[in-house]
Amino acid sequence: MEVLLLGSALISLMLLLWGLVQLNERLQRLEANKHLIKTPEAEAPKAPVTRPLPGADDLFQGLDGQALFEAMAGEGEALEFTEDARKRYELITRKHILAMMDEVGQGQYTLSSERTIRTLRGAYQSWLPEPVLSELAALAGQLAQAPSDASIKAQLQAVIETLYARLSFEPPRAFLDTEDDPATASAGGAEAATQSPQTESSATTDDPTR
Repeated sequence: MEVLLLGSALISLMLLLWGLVQLNERLQRLEANKHLIKTPEAEAPKAPVTRPLPGADDLFQGLDGQALFEAMAGEGEALEFTEDARKRYELITRKHILAMMDEVGQGQYTLSSERTIRTLRGAYQSWLPEPVLSELAALAGQLAQAPSDASIKAQLQAVIETLYARLSFEPPRAFLDTEDDPATASAGGAEAATQSPQTESSATTDDPTR
């Protein structure tokens, strides 16, 4: 009887040891192949890079920044924008330039293509080419030293008109006169009415209601 019990115990022990060896081998195989296992996070598609900032409407079909500029200029993805979208983008572009000029006048400007522009309809990531901004900043610096110099204002107007032509926008007759024309006013409403360059630029960064 004792021999039978001892035999059964030995067999049970051998089966247990065999099971542990098999489990160990399986764990080793899983460890060696874990790089082949795809997790749900790895398979999930990445969110598009170009998205409107929180609070902005989707007039621009999900684009912002450089992608939106190139689409507006017909240089990137071939998209058709509504008239309201184009008026809105002209207002954003104007605010971007005015904010840059105001910072240059205060000696606080750092050249950067991107700027967050806030409007009544949300916040937008605006982008303008660095060469254009660099030229405008240089002229704005000269204008800050000689505010009544008509030749500097004319050069500024010429650069802005070239940029607007690239975007197929009708430039304002006098860009530094910030009273919006009827076309822009219809897109922006009260937010674009009779603001000085300093007021315009402050609205791009400080006023959360715009």
